[in-house]
Amino acid sequence: WARSTTFSPYDLMTTANCIGLCMCCIEDTCLKAPTTIMARLKCSANNRRRRSALEEFPALSFDGFEGTGNATQVVRSDEMLCGHGSVPLDNSCIVCEEGTYQSGDECVSCPIGTYQDQTGTTTCSPCSVGTSTTSTGATDPSLCIEVCQMEDVRYGVSDPPSGWIVKLGDPVTVRCSQGFQFGGQSISVTKLETCNVMPSCTRVRISTTSLNVLESSTLELNCKITAASSPELCLFYKDSQQINATEPTSLEGGVFVCETSVRLVQGGDEGSYSCSAVWEDDAEPSNEIDIRVMGLTFDSTGTVYAEEFDHTFFCAATVPSDSAVIISWTRNGQPVGERLTATSNPAIGVLNLMDISPQNQGDYQCRATYLGIGTIVSEPARIAVLGFLETLSNMDLTKGSSARLHCKPTMGDVSWTMNDSPLSTTSPSIEITSVGQDDEGLYKCQATFQGESIYSSARITVSDTGITQHPEDMTVQSGEHVTLTCTTNTDSSFKWYMNKNEVSSGVESTAKQSVMVTSPLTLRSRLQCVVSTGEEKTYFSKIGVINVIGFKTVPQDKGLPVDGEVSLLCSVGGHGLKQLVWLRSPDAKEVPSSWMESYSTGYTTSNVLTTSEVGTYYCSATFEQGYTIESERAAVTPVRVTMSSKSVALGDDVILTCIVTGAIKADLSTGRRTES
Repeated sequence: WARSTTFSPYDLMTTANCIGLCMCCIEDTCLKAPTTIMARLKCSANNRRRRSALEEFPALSFDGFEGTGNATQVVRSDEMLCGHGSVPLDNSCIVCEEGTYQSGDECVSCPIGTYQDQTGTTTCSPCSVGTSTTSTGATDPSLCIEVCQMEDVRYGVSDPPSGWIVKLGDPVTVRCSQGFQFGGQSISVTKLETCNVMPSCTRVRISTTSLNVLESSTLELNCKITAASSPELCLFYKDSQQINATEPTSLEGGVFVCETSVRLVQGGDEGSYSCSAVWEDDAEPSNEIDIRVMGLTFDSTGTVYAEEFDHTFFCAATVPSDSAVIISWTRNGQPVGERLTATSNPAIGVLNLMDISPQNQGDYQCRATYLGIGTIVSEPARIAVLGFLETLSNMDLTKGSSARLHCKPTMGDVSWTMNDSPLSTTSPSIEITSVGQDDEGLYKCQATFQGESIYSSARITVSDTGITQHPEDMTVQSGEHVTLTCTTNTDSSFKWYMNKNEVSSGVESTAKQSVMVTSPLTLRSRLQCVVSTGEEKTYFSKIGVINVIGFKTVPQDKGLPVDGEVSLLCSVGGHGLKQLVWLRSPDAKEVPSSWMESYSTGYTTSNVLTTSEVGTYYCSATFEQGYTIESERAAVTPVRVTMSSKSVALGDDVILTCIVTGAIKADLSTGRRTES
């Protein structure tokens, strides 16, 4: 309030705080106000004069009013008073900084030959005899320097030439050799700042192996300095902000190198990078390089779906102006969907999943492959499908027979009801022995997960006549045949169904019995016999589940690059898998589990082995039923790509030969990399 320039009378009445008549204070609560505006103004002015000696508020006096009516204004007549070394600015006082002094209402820079290392002063200090500063506004006595004698400029020439006695403040022109700099320029005019150490021409260059960097990789930066003496330090910058400082390593011929790295590069690391070589009295900046981070944008949030829904994945990859990217998709490490080759930025990949079923569940990943650079793999997005791998089917049973009801949900908790009455079991299977009339009814299996529920139901009928021998559950290896029998106690005709599709071949029937021999099986199958009698009755057998075990994907031969690694995939199908491991020939030594990553979808389990060692690998699967199966062997052999360097005259043709050695067929691509 005390620093305001003009005051409205009404503002004064609400702003100044008063204790009693003519007892005005600034920060105390106003207990009683004067009865008139004029009395209030007197009270305020008089008390402020009295209090200004004790408090840091300028004394005010009020000369009168200007204007008429409600626009009346009270004008302050006294100017604001600031202390020594301070000047007024925007209704407040500021202190003059180092290198300046107070002169009237301004802070003025100290002239050449003087300095000021204190704040709030009215004078500057002179340099000692024989020394002087080189510019105005000096803040430290160390800026007072002596006169100097010119020395030889390495990697360039100077004017005056070497040996010349230079008076303080005389200009010095340094012309650097091509490719070298002084103060960031090839030709500079400067005032010498220190004695006996001439400014030197230097060359500072920052470089990296590639201007395009993969997300989550490491960006290696190299700062190379060519100079007469070693710098004390190298400073690295990103977008003009310092990110690191390292000490140089000396090489031969006046060359010095500093290195730093940015690990786990992300999108925020994209920008312009440079370095600077720092000597005791000098610093030399480098060129700038623009780093482009190539990364993926992919929503990896897990999702749970009921069957027959649709889902679409989107993946966006950054593409450099002079490159292309291949976007592909995997589920549980296996390729799915279509590949996209794009040169536009960003490149958008799309994966559509239509009518989702349990076979679609798994971990989905987007891959962006940049030719000649590398591949980025996104975090996995898990699709979980709430559905049944096996459902219930109606059955007609004869008294005294046995039956098994089995429903296999992809996830969730299982509950059962019979004729809408809860059953005590939570197992996916129900065994009914010595079937009686009480076992007849509607059975329902319900699976619940995260608030979603699905169910499968089947009706069981019980009679004296009908099917007496039902298809049995079996476990066989992939490629084997299965023989199933269906018998009745009355003359009947028979039909067989495999996975709800009628089977006509391999069936031989008599009046009361039918035998079916399947073709070689490669997938888990459900078989059922349907019987029709002369009384126009139809009976449904129980389901015979054929558990087929075998390899769906076997490892393939791979070429191992220098200092690289390869991945081998093995997938096995079948219920009751106990163990899936990788072995290496010839000693059948088990590969460490840390090299492996497993996925499961329904009755299929996949295992991906990542190795950097040559050898022959295969996987082994052991099942609860006592089966142990082994996959085909895959050879991991070294592969090398070499190309020799050549020197040619400008304008001549050149032939470059790329040689690939190894047992693996390779796809070749060519490219050119230009280093800054």
